Amino acid sequence: MARPRRLTEQERRNLTVRQGELSALAQHPSWPVLESEVERRREAFERELVAKIFAGQSVDLERQAFLRGFVKGMRYVLAVPSGAEARLDEFLRRQEVA
Repeated sequence: MARPRRLTEQERRNLTVRQGELSALAQHPSWPVLESEVERRREAFERELVAKIFAGQSVDLERQAFLRGFVKGMRYVLAVPSGAEARLDEFLRRQEVA
């Protein structure tokens, strides 16, 4: 496996600042509101699909793709700040070893 290139001091500082900013997002008092809103939307989409299936209706492929993409995208948006600190710590640790 190829060794990752060494970061300059400025790049390390930039990464540390970015990690701090992302971590702060997940600690913001409104973060739980965003998480619950995403979950509420996911549940509404689920109810929509279940209602159509029980009514014997099909869900067109475009709608399925939209719903799948929306849910996956929102999960990603929530995961980035939550996992930023751990990923950056691991990256910086590998830089020090190299």
